[in-house]
Amino acid sequence: MREILAYDLPEPASSFVGRGRELAEIAASFERGARLVTVVGPGGVGKTRLVLEFTRDAIGVVRCDLTEAKTLRDLVTSASRALAIRLWPGASDTDALGYLGRFLAARGPMVLVLDNLVPIATEAALAIARLIDGAPRLRVVATARERLRVRGEVVLDLEPLPVPGADDEALAASPSVQFFYDRARSSRAGWGAGDEATVAAIVRRLEGFPLAIELCATFARALAPASLLARIERGFEVVGRPATLARAIAWSCQDLALAERSVLAQASVFAGGFTLAAAELVIDPGPGAPQMTELLEALADKSLVRVDRRTGRFSLYSALREHAAALLDELGGAAPARARHAEYYLKLGERLVQEVESRGGDARGALATERENLAAVYGRSLEAPGRAGEALRAALVLDEILAVEGPFREHLPAIDAALRATEAAGVAPRLHALGLEARGRALRAAGRTADAIADLERALEIAVGAGDRAAEARARGSLCVALRVAGRLDEAREHGERALALHGELQLPRFEVASLGALAALELHAGRAEGAGALFARAELLSHRLGDRWSEAMSIAFQGHAHQECGALFKAEDAFERAIARFRELGDARHAAIFEGYLAGVLHERGDLPRARDCYTRATRELASLGCTRFEGLFLAGLGAAAAEMGLRDEARAVFDDAADRLDSAADPALRLVLDLHLLHLAVASTGATAALARSAALLRERPLATSSDEVRFALRVLHFTLRVLHRANAAAKAPVASVAPLRLGRDARWFQPAGGERIDLARKRSLRLLLAGLVDTRLRSPGQALDWQALLALGWPGDRVGAEAGAHRVRVAIATLRRSGLRAILLSRDDGYLLDPAAPIELSAD
Repeated sequence: MREILAYDLPEPASSFVGRGRELAEIAASFERGARLVTVVGPGGVGKTRLVLEFTRDAIGVVRCDLTEAKTLRDLVTSASRALAIRLWPGASDTDALGYLGRFLAARGPMVLVLDNLVPIATEAALAIARLIDGAPRLRVVATARERLRVRGEVVLDLEPLPVPGADDEALAASPSVQFFYDRARSSRAGWGAGDEATVAAIVRRLEGFPLAIELCATFARALAPASLLARIERGFEVVGRPATLARAIAWSCQDLALAERSVLAQASVFAGGFTLAAAELVIDPGPGAPQMTELLEALADKSLVRVDRRTGRFSLYSALREHAAALLDELGGAAPARARHAEYYLKLGERLVQEVESRGGDARGALATERENLAAVYGRSLEAPGRAGEALRAALVLDEILAVEGPFREHLPAIDAALRATEAAGVAPRLHALGLEARGRALRAAGRTADAIADLERALEIAVGAGDRAAEARARGSLCVALRVAGRLDEAREHGERALALHGELQLPRFEVASLGALAALELHAGRAEGAGALFARAELLSHRLGDRWSEAMSIAFQGHAHQECGALFKAEDAFERAIARFRELGDARHAAIFEGYLAGVLHERGDLPRARDCYTRATRELASLGCTRFEGLFLAGLGAAAAEMGLRDEARAVFDDAADRLDSAADPALRLVLDLHLLHLAVASTGATAALARSAALLRERPLATSSDEVRFALRVLHFTLRVLHRANAAAKAPVASVAPLRLGRDARWFQPAGGERIDLARKRSLRLLLAGLVDTRLRSPGQALDWQALLALGWPGDRVGAEAGAHRVRVAIATLRRSGLRAILLSRDDGYLLDPAAPIELSAD
């Protein structure tokens, strides 16, 4: 049974949410023999609530609230009252502390909670050291703004509640979301039911800060979740700087030294964290101030600055940043601090972009780390008179991040606004040309191809006129891609070849890789998939030598396109999967999702509709969250076709409607043709195969330029494959035959099971696996077509150079091995090579 003391613990006014790990850490510290655990953190982070929960069901606990304490005597008096002991009048502080220590030693096991030691931290540290030395069975839990530096002290740095990421699915399980719901529903039952996404956005905006969450939650009685979020997004207006939060922040800052106050105020110009190096160049603490590292550590000790010991980065909580910004305005010096901030991050950003361009993608991670600071520079410069050039420079640095990671709804508007501002104010030709080239790429990605070409041609004109060959090369490389999309293939090839030559001369290997990719895409459009594959392989090798993992991943992905065009679907699947894994490792969610959509297309073309549907679904969901409307619409169209083929007609109709909405906004005729071709899958049942074929031919006549798109060619292949399957099924229905067990094949041909036989594992037999995969690909795409020994050698031993006699022998041995393993009945030979029996059924497995 819980022991009741003279000064008992208060009953918490609200339920306790989250902090299970922190509770366990306090308990574990005491179990390991700790005598003092100090919970540190800024005001409002939940220190008091945590220790109340820890001690709520404990025996032998006394809590002293020291909020109003100003002296050591106040601490001793508060503890004495809690323990129901009386101090004799006139006793000195030393005598009173000694008497309290002797009482605690005689009292036995006890937990003394000293809550809120901030005003008397130094005096409290000396008192606690004496008490735990004199009372061996006493344990102390303290809450403070900084560690007490008592021997044997265990410090628990209390962070805000964890917030869910933008891509998290289990939003309701997040402690900060649960905390918000708990507090909001105490104001209004049923508040926010079913709107976890908005609540998650609210707690992210509040950074999981418990006091801020609790204060905002009180408005739930009057505001719906969306309205509350809108208010918060406008700068905590819903909080209105309430007295409680304002006092907590002001109280945390009131006794700072002048240099500390100056550093805290100037730190408000940073966004998303900063390094010591940045602080030393951006913050001016004033003459005679201590070293910056000492000042930042002092602020960190007071929980006014967060420090990530793993990365060495410092940051402010949002609520503290607003207070610090107000303090900076009071002290003056906001303009010079922001100017130093802009100068530092523009130079850093441009240097990192040069590293990305010369060495590849490794520097992109460092660039992404400073994304929020760069965005702050962009926003401030765009609004300030005479700083449009800085805004465009920041936009071009951010372009390196936004073009890869998104959010893509912000990409084009950011460049467009900066470019318009500089065109009105005037800017150096190189900067103007680079801005136009960046906007042209963004317009092309948005499907506005004609506008993109106009910008890129103007960028090329300015670069050539200024004699800037590097800017000229960039403009030509981007023009190559845009003109290919527009179907102007001869012009595209001319610009691509000249860009490749310039990038080689200027020793810009990353752009050389991009030019190789652009020319390879032209080869694909011309139907020369093998030539495209060779160029993509060359780009991959160059990327690997460069150490550019991102460009290497892109080259692997484009090789997947080449394999798909050649009909090597298992090779295409392997390439796309490798590329997706690398993009995820690099944190490039956009391209990971895009190539998951293309992987779905390979599975779709191979007839593995359940897996294709799953991949399409994952890709479109992720692309929707990233704002990639063009690709979202493309893969929604594929998903609709797959659903239609699976007989899910209602699902297909709904998905096609969504696809039409996305592709209408993209305004890309090739993508509209893809959608119309995929829609024929839904019409087949009512109009028949002949009518569907006729309609597809009519669509191609109506929009001839769009047929150069590989997406259009894919849609045609899938449609024709479906119609062939339908034709064979109708023929089989008219002439029934005996049921034959299928050849079952595992994913990537890692295993197979012949009709009536046992499962054969090929996972460690690479050449046999690749051979069988190629034979199955050919059987599914072109029943009756044979592969000669040279084609099979290239499939099973890619890249090996052997003589004709040795190569033919390899193939014969491998074919004999597959036949002995159970494929004798269906693995046929003819004068022109080897093939799988066109009449033999094949069943593909996702395993």
